[in-house]
Parts: sequence; C-alpha cells; structure tokens
Amino acid sequence: MALISPGVEVTVIDESNYAPSAAGTVAAIVIATAQDKTSGTGSGTAAGTTAANAGNTYLIGSQRELTSTFGNPTFYNTASGSPINGYELNEYGLMAAYSLLGVSNRAYVIRADIDLAELASSTSRPLGNPTGGTVWWDVSSDTRWGIFEWNASTGAFTNKVPTVITSTTDLTGGVPKTSIGAIGDYALVATNTSNPVYYKNRSNAWVLVGSSAWQVAHATIAGTVASTGNDFTIGNSIDINGSTVTTTAQTLAGLVSDINTAAITGVTAAAVDNKIELYATSAAASEQIILANNTGTILTDAGLTAGTYARPKIAQDPHYTVPAWKSTDTTPRPTGSVWAKTTQSNLGFLADVSTYSTSTASFTSSSAPSYTNDQTALKNLDVTGGSAITAGSFYVQYDVTENDTVTYKLFKRYSSGALDVVGLVNAAAPITGSETFTIQASVANSETLSTAVQVTTSGTSIADIASDINGANVANVSASVNSAGYLKITHALGGVIVLKDTSGTPIADAGITTSITTGQVRDGNDSNLILSNWIADTYTAASSAPSANPADNAYWYAGGFETDILVHDGTT
Repeated sequence: MALISPGVEVTVIDESNYAPSAAGTVAAIVIATAQDKTSGTGSGTAAGTTAANAGNTYLIGSQRELTSTFGNPTFYNTASGSPINGYELNEYGLMAAYSLLGVSNRAYVIRADIDLAELASSTSRPLGNPTGGTVWWDVSSDTRWGIFEWNASTGAFTNKVPTVITSTTDLTGGVPKTSIGAIGDYALVATNTSNPVYYKNRSNAWVLVGSSAWQVAHATIAGTVASTGNDFTIGNSIDINGSTVTTTAQTLAGLVSDINTAAITGVTAAAVDNKIELYATSAAASEQIILANNTGTILTDAGLTAGTYARPKIAQDPHYTVPAWKSTDTTPRPTGSVWAKTTQSNLGFLADVSTYSTSTASFTSSSAPSYTNDQTALKNLDVTGGSAITAGSFYVQYDVTENDTVTYKLFKRYSSGALDVVGLVNAAAPITGSETFTIQASVANSETLSTAVQVTTSGTSIADIASDINGANVANVSASVNSAGYLKITHALGGVIVLKDTSGTPIADAGITTSITTGQVRDGNDSNLILSNWIADTYTAASSAPSANPADNAYWYAGGFETDILVHDGTT
C-alpha cells in the first residue's frame, strides 16, 4: 500500500508470519468413585456411578452435568472432623474433572469399574439390602412389652423389661437357658412367632408367664413364723378347700408333706426359708385357697391366717383398666401377679414394626397395636367391618392361645376389601352327606362373633356344600363354586369367618385347610378354622435391621488391623 503526499511517498509492506492454529483437544479423565451415589441434584442415583455404566465414556459440558451424572466429589474426614489428606478413597479424579469444567465446557469422563465404598475399612463383612417387603420387628428398646409385676406389700406395680432372645443358641428345648438371667427376671423368646414371655423362678428355671408352673412360682399365701423344730402337735388339723389335713409329725417338713399327701386339687405346699408357703393354680376350686382351722393351733404355729386367698393372676388389659388387686379390693392378688398392659400409654405395649421399600432403600415404620383377636382388631381399625383396612397393615395378638399366658403374635393384612378364600379340592363328589359343621362370622363394629349356626351337608358335591353355606344365612357370608370347580367362601365386609367340623370332616373334604398358600386359613384354639385376611406373615425379630448377602464379586477391605506410623521430631 502506498500513501502519496506532495514530495513524500510512503510504502507499507506487511511481512507478518503466523504459525497455523493447532487442532482443538478435549481432555479425557478416568475417575474412581463409590458406586450408586446420589445424584448431585439431591435425589435419585447418579447414572454414571452404576455398575452397568462403568467404563462408559460421557461427554460432559458443565460442572452441573458432571455432578448430576457422577454425584458430588467425596472427601473423607477423621472422627473429629479433620480432612484426611492424601486418602486413597478421596475422589480426586472427580474433583479434577469438576475443576477443569470450571474453565472449559467439554471433558470426556470415564468411571472405572470399582466401588470405592467397598474399599472402606470395616471390621464386619459387607451386606446387601433385604428384598422389598421384608418385615422387621425391632425388638430393641424401640419396642415395649408392657409387663408390670404386682407387689402386694407395697400395693404397687413395677415395670419389668424382659431380656429379648433372638438366637436359638440361647435356648434349650425352646426355653431360655438357665445361664441367662437372674432369679426373678423375665425373658421373651423372639425366635418363636408367639413371642412367649418367661419368668425365672427360685429354682433357677424359666417358666411361661401365666402357666401352672408360673402360678406355683409365687405363693398364694405365706406363713410368717419360722420353724424352730417340733412346732406342731400330731393329730391337730386344718381345712383347705374343704379337705381336712391332719398332722402326722411335729415338724414343718411334716406339715408340708401332710398337705401335699392330701392331694387337694390345684393346691400344694413347700417350706421356703424355714416358713410354709401354699400355692394354688387355676385347677384349684374357684382358683383359690380357702384356709380354716379345725383342731389345735396349726395356723397360729405356722403364722397363717384363716381366710380366702386368690391365686396369682395374669391381667392383659389396656392402661385405663388397672387390676383391682389391693388388700382392700374384692379379690386381692399375691405378689408376683402380672399386668400385661396392652396399650402404649404409661410404658404399655408398643411394637416397632417396619417394612423394607426398595424404592427408598429403607425400612418404613408402621403402627402395630395389640388386640386379643382378629375381630377385636377389625372393630378398632375399621368400624365398617374390615374392608377398609389397608393391605400390609399390622396388629399384634396377645394371649395367642387364649389361656391367660403372656404371648404376642404379629399379624399382617393380606388384602383390603372382601375376604375371599378358595379351597383346594375340585373333585366331583368329595363331600359325605349328612355330616355337620358350624359357621360364625365377625359383625361390623363388634368384638363378638355371630352365634354359631350348625349346617348339615345335603349332598356330595362342592356345589352342594356351597349351597348349604348360603342356606345357613350367616350375615355377610356367602359361598360359590369358581370356574375351576373350587369352593370359594366370602365375607363381604372383609371380616372373619370361623368354621368347625362337628361330625365328619366336611370342611376339610371341601379343601378349606391350613394348606392354602395365601395363609388366610389358620388353626384356632378350639379345633376350629379361622378364615381371615389377617395372616401370620414371615418377619425378622432383631435389634438391628435385617440385611441380605452382598452381590457376587463384592469387595471387602477387612479393617481392625491398621497401624499408625509415628515419627519422632526430637521433642514428641
């Protein structure tokens, strides 16, 4: 280019020399992270950290995209909160990628197929998550059993917390080993689905609370005078429940022997701490001891008082029904009687039952109130009869065998809606005519079953017995034959049906048995069958959450063997 002005000519020559631009490059970073991390968005799993995506190459365009794909970088601290610099499990690679994307908008990121979380030191082997729907009864302090022991001297109850046994190695014949617990302690056997409660008697033996053995573990009446030798006159007598006992010896041991030899139903005696004790069981007349002097001074010499004494008692009642056991009450009870408080107030019964959800990877706690039977649970949980109770709901039945023993059994709701039970037999003529059975059913908003109706089989087919059930006209109960020829029995309100063969076996012949795999049929306590949407589902009773074995090829860095290397600096 030339610039011309008068007398001046300027020429500009461009002799610049430029190097050609280099081809663009994008960094590639290989990282290691924990597996299945939470996305940096705060919810869900970071896709890049799953095992299925290990080794895949991701083109990441921003820091936000990086953390949503691989989660936030993890760096470990000590127990006191100080950073552990240079720790092998810190996610330095992910942090490097994050820093790069602060000044760049492209990076290839590849996660190695290794789970850093598996390399964290632990003294116990890693475990996997339980399957969805796993039920856990947490029998630690989160569950209360509501057991209160009566003291007749103080007129007060004392809360007794049982030792909960969750391992069969602590049992002998299903009963706690004698090496467990002290005399006077209580233990609950959680390996038994009825969760029975035991008491340790003065012989160091465990006895089921409420049983005859438990009843004689506590004196119905105890003498107050210690024997000094020949305290009694031979030939004197007393009356116990109308039976006369005559002394044949002068000693306390002789009196005890004379009482036991008299074989008074439900009554025994023993010498304890050199004093006499009398015991009554539920087999005793009116479940008590009526003590009267006959001739001589046996009662005075033994420190006994004539009168009527009730045996030790189990009361399984809510917190607002306090047992009337004081000496001033109509029926006083001796020390050792037990009140199993069935409602949660004032340290009463409270069950901590949870169900595992795979979607949240956690256990969700559920309410599990206690009731005496299915129909009582229905009345309290759904006054319309039961159909509105959600599937998966729980209740705990107390006194499972209905014999005043302290037991607890967990039941789960099989389904909402009506109760439908389908039998197992579809033969042409499985029934025998003129046999009989009875039907009872729950009634909406009632704890009482309907009056038992007796049914006589009119024929030999499944259709005949279905017709017989319908003809019994039990409210809300009906029967039909399904398309495959099986008997189907229904309670329209989702309630309970109780069946009992009274001559022959027509119910069993129709295929209504406990072998039905849904669990909707179970044995009752009176040779009957209970048909119910409350089923005895499987569960784990433990003080820590149940788990499963880890996946194949999981890593475990066994800890507990680490050593610190310390360097002396001349002073410390």
